[in-house]
Amino acid sequence: MEKSVEKKKNLVKKLVNAGINATPSVVDFVMTMPNPSESLEFIIKETSFIPTFKSHLTLEIVDKISNDEIQKALKR
Repeated sequence: MEKSVEKKKNLVKKLVNAGINATPSVVDFVMTMPNPSESLEFIIKETSFIPTFKSHLTLEIVDKISNDEIQKALKR
């Protein structure tokens, strides 16, 4: 459990350092991925290409990202 909390803290820290606010559901979603840290870095990078992105990451924004791994996890 402590490892999970530490992983979440690291994810939140990455989001804060990138200047992005995220809903708790996004953090929980990323935690379910096989490699949460790498997946979050990809999401952060991809959000910079979404013109309507205003630094608040929601599942709807993640849904706009065209990564197969992310899209499969969203449909679960």
